Amino acid sequence: MAAEAKKEEPKKEDAKKDGTSEGTIIVIKDDDDFDAKLKQYKDKLIILDFGASWCGPCKQLDPIIKEKAKEFPKAVFFKIDVDECEETAEKYEIQNMPTIIFVKNEKQADKQVGLGKKEDIHNKIKALY
Repeated sequence: MAAEAKKEEPKKEDAKKDGTSEGTIIVIKDDDDFDAKLKQYKDKLIILDFGASWCGPCKQLDPIIKEKAKEFPKAVFFKIDVDECEETAEKYEIQNMPTIIFVKNEKQADKQVGLGKKEDIHNKIKALY
């Protein structure tokens, strides 16, 4: 069908807008959006990437997260700006950025504070995948 033929891998721009495709990064708009998306994807491994637009190490983490989203398409990646989602950042006790929280079965399964190594992020996702 023509509609199915058009359904290719999402473009980078689409990945930010379209939170329905697996392997994409969902940009969380606010705390209510976070709560809704967390419920929507509760049966999947969710990687919460907490950062801020002004954070240098957070910008360095972006390409790593994009790469891991492609490598682990059944996981869901949330990009969360702490300035837009203050309650969510408080709930997860975010003190430093970037911080990655790994959520499985609706519970925090692991955490990485700081930029860290790409291999460490990979191994944490793989262990929970």
